[in-house]
Amino acid sequence: MKFNPAGRLLQLWTIPKGEDGKEKPGDVNWLHAMAVDSKGDIYVGDIIGKRAPKFVRQK
Repeated sequence: MKFNPAGRLLQLWTIPKGEDGKEKPGDVNWLHAMAVDSKGDIYVGDIIGKRAPKFVRQK
């Protein structure tokens, strides 16, 4: 979530929960880690899906 100084919500990201063994692109089952690079892209570690998807920031 991203808020302005007055507390108003500016941005909300949600990530769909995948079905075990049947994950689709963008699904995450068990989020274990998150990282943000210098461009604002987000990487998440999914230990059940055994992958690290990248979510690219759109402007």
